[in-house]
Amino acid sequence: MRPEQWDTFKRAARLEKLDKVPMALIVDSPWIPGYLGIKHLDYYLDPRLWFESNLKIMREYPDIIFVPSWWMEYGMAAEPSVLGAKIKFWQDNTPSEYHTLYRLEDIAEFPEYEVEADAFAAMTLHRIAMHRSRPNVLFMQKHWDVMRSDDGGDSWREVSGNLPTDFGFPIDVHAHEPETIYVVPIKSDSEHYPPDGKLRVYRSRSGGDEWQALSAGLPQRDCYVNVLRDAMAVDSLDACGVYFGTTGGQVYVSADAGDSWAPIVRDLPPVLSVEVQTLP
Repeated sequence: MRPEQWDTFKRAARLEKLDKVPMALIVDSPWIPGYLGIKHLDYYLDPRLWFESNLKIMREYPDIIFVPSWWMEYGMAAEPSVLGAKIKFWQDNTPSEYHTLYRLEDIAEFPEYEVEADAFAAMTLHRIAMHRSRPNVLFMQKHWDVMRSDDGGDSWREVSGNLPTDFGFPIDVHAHEPETIYVVPIKSDSEHYPPDGKLRVYRSRSGGDEWQALSAGLPQRDCYVNVLRDAMAVDSLDACGVYFGTTGGQVYVSADAGDSWAPIVRDLPPVLSVEVQTLP
């Protein structure tokens, strides 16, 4: 959305008189995959394809205001079981909901969901990570709970253990230790900052359940920033560097797998994503 479009959008929202009626669409409008001739699941699952698709649409229709929002993205849609709604994802059509539960007494007959086609039941997926040597072992940070699967996602168990809160966004795996994982606990889904205003990364060397707070070099008072789902990364050096960025514009690095931290930049806009490349 360009600055002048944002101004038009705000004027329309205030019911001001405009020279012409503006048109606005949400960024992830569900007609985009069909219009571009691509599969819906590819659009939802491939970040590069999603970006290129939306960029193409915005260039073809520069007068349309694209409002930051989201449709039922794959892995981002929740199935509220108490309401009996289920969300189905299709290769060549938009996601759809259908009713599956009319009475609580029928919960035992609730149909099992298909991993490749259904939304994740009763949760919102934030991030999945794995070690390339064990592709069937998956670690997931979802809206609430840190989860683990040892069978490629067919079944999951909670491994939040002694975390101060199991809400958060990023999760990553040590480059050389497949059972060592990292998360950044955030207070809640309505208060997006670290518990007690203390920025801490938590590390488990046992694949979950048992967690250690890593705070050396990180601010431990009045720190009210968030760490988003794509804002953590690890490098492939022997000691395994760990990196994360915050919505406050800081990027921190640990050159010793999390034992100590230092800021490498402090004054960026909110950091949405962190990627690391190790040079030969």
